[in-house]
Amino acid sequence: MEETSDFQYKIYGSSKSSRPGSHKSSERGSGMEFNRLVSLQQYPDPRRLDLRASIIDPYKRWLVREFKQKSSVSVFAIVDLSASVRFNGIQSGGNLISKILTSVMKSTRRYGDRFGLIGYDNEFRHDWFIPATQRVPLNFNTLDLQFSLGKTGRGHKGLMEAPNWLPKEKCLLFLISDFHISLNLLSYFFSRTISHQVVPIILEDEVEHSGYDRFGFAFLSDSETRRKKFVLLTKKFRDSLKENYRKRDQQLLTICRQFNYKPVKILGDFDPKVMTEYFFGY
Repeated sequence: MEETSDFQYKIYGSSKSSRPGSHKSSERGSGMEFNRLVSLQQYPDPRRLDLRASIIDPYKRWLVREFKQKSSVSVFAIVDLSASVRFNGIQSGGNLISKILTSVMKSTRRYGDRFGLIGYDNEFRHDWFIPATQRVPLNFNTLDLQFSLGKTGRGHKGLMEAPNWLPKEKCLLFLISDFHISLNLLSYFFSRTISHQVVPIILEDEVEHSGYDRFGFAFLSDSETRRKKFVLLTKKFRDSLKENYRKRDQQLLTICRQFNYKPVKILGDFDPKVMTEYFFGY
C-alpha cells in the first residue's frame, strides 16, 4: 500500500451549511466570530446578554451578541474515467488518480467534512457514484483495483449529468481529468456549477509531449478512438506537438478565467504540498 498524505484547503466566501465544521459560515451559532447585536426576543440565549449595549439601547431592549459558527462542507471528487486518463507514461494514470483521491479523502476527514465521488466517461458512471458522507468509503488499494478491473469508457458526455447529483448547498469540487475534452462541454459544466467552488486538476505526463526522443517511424495510438497513425518522428513533429499542448493549456486557462477558476497542473507524480500551496499561496 502506498502512503499518501493529506493537504490543507479552504472555502472562499462563507458556507451556508448548518452542520458544524472548520470553515467560515454565514450561519449563526456557537462560534468565535462576532456577527451583530440582536434583541433577546430574536435570539433567546441569555448567556450572550450584552449588559452595556442593553443599558444604552435607545429602545430599551435586552440585547444579545450573535456569533457565526464554523460549518462543514461537502467535498466531491469528479473523476474523468475515459481511456485517455489511463495513459501509462512516467506514471500510471489510474495509479495517479488513486493517489489524488486518497489524499482528498484523508484531507476531508481531517477537516470533518463529507466526501463524495462522481465518475464519468461518455455517460454518468453509477458504479463510481458515492454520495457525500463522513465515513471514509474507499482506500488506495480499493481505488487502484477499481481502475484495474473497471471498464474503460470513451468520451466525456457524462460530465453534463454530474451537476444533477450535487447538493444544492455550496460544495468544493475537485475536477480531475487530463482535459482532452470538448471546450464547449467544459464551459457547460462550469456554468452549471457556478454556485460551487471548482478546482480543475489537470493531469499531464511528460511522455505525452516530450517522450519521442529518437528519430524514425512509429505507430501512434489514440487512447479514445483506438485509431493508429503511422508517423515520422522528427524535431518538427516534436515541436508541433509541444505547440499544440501549449495552445490547449492557454485555451483551458482562458475558460477557467471566465468563471474565476484557477487550474492546478499535476505533471508527473502527485505531491499534496502542491494543493496546499494552491489554496494558501505558500
